[in-house]
Amino acid sequence: MRFSDAEINAHVAKMHSTSRVKNFIRNAERWKNDYAAQAGRRRITEILLTEQEGKSDFHNDFMRYVEAYEKVLSGDVGRRRFATYTRRKIKTDGAMAVILDLLDKPPKTYGLNFLRRSNRLDCAYENIIIDYHKVYPDDIKRKHYIEARNRLGPVHLLLPPFPILRDRT
Repeated sequence: MRFSDAEINAHVAKMHSTSRVKNFIRNAERWKNDYAAQAGRRRITEILLTEQEGKSDFHNDFMRYVEAYEKVLSGDVGRRRFATYTRRKIKTDGAMAVILDLLDKPPKTYGLNFLRRSNRLDCAYENIIIDYHKVYPDDIKRKHYIEARNRLGPVHLLLPPFPILRDRT
């Protein structure tokens, strides 16, 4: 089945995760649809550019969680510690892809366990999925939402929304 260029553009424009767009590109290349593959590459560039310019609410709010995590991480040490891997991956893959990739991995991560021990799950990256799952239902799948809730445990119901984010209602 062949789709028109306008249909391809409309479909790609709805994607907000670079990992989802990369999957689309792989499929387009497999079907030898050069236009669709190019549309996907353009969309990845748009997503990353929008984030770098600070025009993406999701990216900006996710960076607030990263900064909050870094502050908790730095609290014990006495010097500033950075989430270097997360920042580098955000720069290359985009914020949405980073959190979705994180949720696809086993939940036994150093950061989440550290926040749990410090009683600071309010700074966990998983909270962004709770905050945004209704905004991007095509990108944030139900399995990601459930995984985020499971990782936060029942405490996710008690956590206030991040002070600078919108309410979770």
